Amino acid sequence: MIKIDISVGELLDKISILEIKKAKIKDSEKLLNVTKELELLSKKAEKYRALGSSEYDDFMSSLLETNNKLWEIEDEIRIHEKEKQFNENFIELARKVYINNDERFAIKSSINKFYDSGIKEEKEYVDY
Repeated sequence: MIKIDISVGELLDKISILEIKKAKIKDSEKLLNVTKELELLSKKAEKYRALGSSEYDDFMSSLLETNNKLWEIEDEIRIHEKEKQFNENFIELARKVYINNDERFAIKSSINKFYDSGIKEEKEYVDY
């Protein structure tokens, strides 16, 4: 098994996405893979929860909320794509993707700062 270092924010983000997948995926084989990865990563995150459980819970709650919004937005975009409906609603949904991704990045950055993560994600975009 290859081990790869990531930021604390990326770890908690991945866990939140796996929690969403666990709730939404119905295929039992896929669910086994999701559950296995979630258990492995959750064990890695235990030391961060121990450093501040209320902060950890707040960070996870924020990530779950933001990633759930992104999941729903992307599902809606896929429906528009399937039906070839590239209308105002499609445009608004597309805009929500990067707005919510920016929110997600801010949460991950706060996590990295709080836990003094040795690895920090950096981004630079044109302002909108």
